[in-house]
Amino acid sequence: MITFIVKYIYNVTRSAREQVMASHRENLEQQAQSGALICAARVEGEEAGVLIYKAEDREKLENILQKEPYKKNGFIEKTEISVLNPTIGLL
Repeated sequence: MITFIVKYIYNVTRSAREQVMASHRENLEQQAQSGALICAARVEGEEAGVLIYKAEDREKLENILQKEPYKKNGFIEKTEISVLNPTIGLL
């Protein structure tokens, strides 16, 4: 499995995202329960979020990301995806 860091940069404020926040969180909870999502966090001082995923490859990750309610509602301006290769610690 490959560990990925995904950063979503939003094009709307948090209050504008409130209308789909429940479905966004439900989606993340389902991904966490499946073992795909390791961590999800807001980025302080930015309209952004960071997620850590484990997936077989980038294509599988992108299939997961297509289910994101914020994406479906046009709230994500940019998605940055990087491969994470931890040298110390466990993920």
